[in-house]
Amino acid sequence: MTMTLCSKLVVCAVIVPLCFSSMASSQDKPPQQPASDPTQFQPVPPRDLPPIDPAMKAAGEALLRQAAETFKQAPAIVSRTQVKVSSGENNSDLIVDAMFGPDGSMRVETADSLVVVKDGWLNMILYSVYDRYIRVPASPQISDNIFTLFGDRALAGFEILMREGQPLKVWLETLMMRSIGVPLVAGVEVITTPEGKNISRIQVLGRMGAGSVDYDPETKMIVSARSTMFPISGVEGFEWSMVVTTDIKMLDKLPEPITFDPGRRLAVENRRDLDPIARNILKVGQPAPPLRLPQLDGPIVDLSQLKGEVVVLDFWASHSDACMRSLKFMDELYRQRESMKTPFKMFAVNVGEKAFDAAEQIERVSGIWLKEKYKFPSLIASGDSVTKNWGIVSIPLLVVIDREGRVAYEQYGLLPDTKIKIEEALKKVGGR
Repeated sequence: MTMTLCSKLVVCAVIVPLCFSSMASSQDKPPQQPASDPTQFQPVPPRDLPPIDPAMKAAGEALLRQAAETFKQAPAIVSRTQVKVSSGENNSDLIVDAMFGPDGSMRVETADSLVVVKDGWLNMILYSVYDRYIRVPASPQISDNIFTLFGDRALAGFEILMREGQPLKVWLETLMMRSIGVPLVAGVEVITTPEGKNISRIQVLGRMGAGSVDYDPETKMIVSARSTMFPISGVEGFEWSMVVTTDIKMLDKLPEPITFDPGRRLAVENRRDLDPIARNILKVGQPAPPLRLPQLDGPIVDLSQLKGEVVVLDFWASHSDACMRSLKFMDELYRQRESMKTPFKMFAVNVGEKAFDAAEQIERVSGIWLKEKYKFPSLIASGDSVTKNWGIVSIPLLVVIDREGRVAYEQYGLLPDTKIKIEEALKKVGGR
């Protein structure tokens, strides 16, 4: 199993038991950010850890090192790994298919990503990014590439780390998905499976939880692992557990050659150029990205058809308190525009809405407009294409676009001097 870069990197996606919105207002209370791994939590450790027999500890470590050596020496490997994570009522299931060739080539695929190492290159596709992929010269140790790209060697996955000959403590923590903290081998026992097969079960303890790793003495390979996190301080009823099962076939050669076809994707060398938001961050003076959206009650608005007009956009979502305050300010500005007959267009743009479908999103926005009696129009952006194309990293986002269709001013959050800044920006482009 290679826990490699799927669902925003496999490890991160699976080990984080709580989900948070990536869209947050800079004027709201600082949002709780997604933990990159459970080590950022505050567990309540058990009062007493059982004493560890040094001989049993050594026996368990010896089996784990043998598993790593077996994986390292196998000429070719084809594997399928299933990861099941349970956190209260939330459950996730992940399948990872991997191939490792005798020449150092490898292919790892999930529903979300594809990583291929071949002919001296590491190629990485995130299927959510349709137009680009990462292509960099492959390092002798692929985990070096992963560290350079993502700042975390563990994201390469425990199998790659074993194949590279990384120390036991490095790949074991990755195998346990950091759910128990720094793992400590506590012993080993022989169990009999329901099929009548004897398996060595290696007990593992940590400050955050406990688990075990099952080792097959016949194949000298790891066949499964599991862990349970201890309760977390301040999180009532917290539960988190993981089960990993592997189906590994060791071969003399791969059943088929490893190939790679990026399609029409453009190769880039780093995460920023890959990330559709990071590479589209708004810059003053550059052309505004395309925007063609339906009004809440009215025709389609196409930004490309508004050249010659000054345009003000307020990107917002109903779950942000700062956005709701921004709407009130922007509506006041719109009413002033009407009374003074100043020459600029103005639209709210509803993005990042926590709605189940477009119809619910429209109903939610309509309710707000009716309740607050807003006069300025709102556009409805379903999905995340606008967020990506405009490089929106938080909301509210206020943008002034000049008559040539270029970004004249952009501001995240509702600041104390927002009104002054917007009016100054409008004056510069002839909108006041």
